[in-house]
Amino acid sequence: MDECVSEPCKHGGTCEDQPGSYYCHCQQGFMGQHCEIEQDRCESGPCLNGGVCRGSRSNYLCVCKEGFLGDHCQSLENPCILQPCGNRGLCHSDRKGNYSCACKVGHTGKDCERDLLPPSGLHVLRVEEDEVVLRWDLPDPSSQSLVSGFAVTYAPLDLLGRGSGTRKTDFLDKKQATYQLQGLVPGLLYNISTFSVKRNTNSNDISQPAIALIRTRPRRVDQLQVVNVSSSQVWLRWLVQAARHATVSQVRLSLVSWDGSGVGTALLNTSTMEYAFSSLLPGQMYTVDVLTQSGIGPDESPSTSHSAGPLQVWTSMSSCLIHQSINQSVSQSIKHVFYKAFFTISSLQITSPKKNQRARNAEVETQ
Repeated sequence: MDECVSEPCKHGGTCEDQPGSYYCHCQQGFMGQHCEIEQDRCESGPCLNGGVCRGSRSNYLCVCKEGFLGDHCQSLENPCILQPCGNRGLCHSDRKGNYSCACKVGHTGKDCERDLLPPSGLHVLRVEEDEVVLRWDLPDPSSQSLVSGFAVTYAPLDLLGRGSGTRKTDFLDKKQATYQLQGLVPGLLYNISTFSVKRNTNSNDISQPAIALIRTRPRRVDQLQVVNVSSSQVWLRWLVQAARHATVSQVRLSLVSWDGSGVGTALLNTSTMEYAFSSLLPGQMYTVDVLTQSGIGPDESPSTSHSAGPLQVWTSMSSCLIHQSINQSVSQSIKHVFYKAFFTISSLQITSPKKNQRARNAEVETQ
């Protein structure tokens, strides 16, 4: 016999037939064997996150704590109250239960929980007058997902180490490990910073910078020439122009003998445009060269220009050496004449007795 035929469950409860009995599944807000008892709606604890229930058997209202909202206080009005970003970033909420973290430098991730490291192994491949080529190591495969690319920023510095020009920024793909900075000013010191970048929907995260202070090469001197040579001196002359060589701090000269035994150097200011190397050996070949230099002390990261030479010069022979050479030549000539005369006289002395004997024999025959 179906025990549910009599519809024993009240207030919309559902009857479940059981052997010799039945069971009523009551709707929310009712209880009892036949769902005949109207339940206090707050007894079930419908309010979450510390919300307080206010109501009766037919209705209830959740009074939410500050920062929560929803019928059951189930949503955060401002999730930033929980400080999900910690001290690693700034929290922003849309007041619908959603938040995002704007990470501070060196952090990334939803809650800025990951470290974002700068490119490692930054070094200089080449420095020219108007360009610098950099290289760095690509991130390990385990951390490649953290990096979307790289950023290179650079600007020239003045004599006090302060930025003196517009800072430029270039963004690079994460597979690129070299970069060529172009259009630079010869002889200037540049502050070059390289960052790892993680691109997000609302903002980009960046690492701490890997910094390099690099000075471009200054321009070489113009019109280098040897203006005079003696047996012991070599005179040089060149041109340094105020506008063209504005970043040149000093001029460096060098002289090396053909066998490397004699080396001379000189450091001159930019207003000096001629110089003579002295105390040289006569009749020797020397190699002279001239470089410009920007920056002087180690803290100025000095750089030198490309060579304006090199020039190879022979010192002239001294008068003593010339006389000695002439004397040696004359002596050799005199010796040659003497030996030739000596051998001629000796030959005559050997043959003359034979001629005298033949003459005497001829006289006897005549008699």
